[in-house]
Amino acid sequence: MTNQSRRDAEADDPAGQPMIIPTISFERGRRFRFPTPIFLFLNQKYRLVAFLTFLWKYWRNVIEWDVVEHHDGVTMLKHENDILSLTDLHLGYIMREWRSWRSEYLPDFPLTGKTVLDIGAGCGETAYFFLQSGANRVVAIEPDPIASKLLRENVERNNWNVEVLAVQFGLEHLALAHDYMKMDGEGCEALLLRYDGKLKPCFIEAHSIELADALTNQFQLRVLERLPSGVIFLKSAR
Repeated sequence: MTNQSRRDAEADDPAGQPMIIPTISFERGRRFRFPTPIFLFLNQKYRLVAFLTFLWKYWRNVIEWDVVEHHDGVTMLKHENDILSLTDLHLGYIMREWRSWRSEYLPDFPLTGKTVLDIGAGCGETAYFFLQSGANRVVAIEPDPIASKLLRENVERNNWNVEVLAVQFGLEHLALAHDYMKMDGEGCEALLLRYDGKLKPCFIEAHSIELADALTNQFQLRVLERLPSGVIFLKSAR
């Protein structure tokens, strides 16, 4: 997936099922308005070129996974010897982002034997990614009740060394033993501005330019990428 596609607006699909639906829209501000195909896939909107690019990256992601079953809005995927139960939202993250996490989420040092604090862990897809990348242990924080329930099921089924905290992130969680932190909590990064300590090496997803600037200045982070949506990826300075 392109990083832009990750943050595109959700399509009006009440069922929330994976699908491809071609529709037509019109470009604004042109003297002659030409119809432009819009494709809806996994609740995301794509124009033609972006959609073709997405399909290529999507194929590269899904080739590593096998669908076990799908029922009641939950898909079970098999990767190597592990089986993950995912909501459609988190299934979309795997299908669009799995390979891009290697350049975004991983620190500049090996995770072998390390503990990762995973804030915004979803159904466990990122915890699994860190374990696959060599981490010895993951502390996974996920407040959403549906996602955290599937997260616990995935941990038990696959015997992962993951501690699940089904709570909202609080500054007290920074005191938990960890070597690296990944934070993608849809706004919880604002709490860090009230933290007067030093952060461990980290990846932070900031949801506004103002927040990104403040966090960068306070914790000496570097900007990894700026998305058109305004979301900014921050990482520990080298």
